[in-house]
Amino acid sequence: MTLVQDPAFGVYLRTLAEQHAADREPGSVPRPDAVAVVRSIGAADVDAIAAAYADVLGEPDSPELRRRLLARLELADDPRRYRYERLLAVVNGWAPEESDEATIGRCIETMRG
Repeated sequence: MTLVQDPAFGVYLRTLAEQHAADREPGSVPRPDAVAVVRSIGAADVDAIAAAYADVLGEPDSPELRRRLLARLELADDPRRYRYERLLAVVNGWAPEESDEATIGRCIETMRG
């Protein structure tokens, strides 16, 4: 079964989109999600990632924010999402980007301690 034929993958993508939407005010301009924040900083500095994510959300860095950040990253760390991103690039003629799979994985490991 291909990704687009897999109902579970459709539910997964919808969940990702709902989480991203929940991280911003209704009607506001989209802002970077947790993956984009990690991608822009790198996996090594969890404090900088948490501070940047807090800034994006307009909230203070806190244990709850870090739990939410970790949950967002854990959900995004799915081989199907990485494959889907690669396929989107091919279908749309975009230049292939380096996968953020290793970076996200390292960040998750570091955050889990």
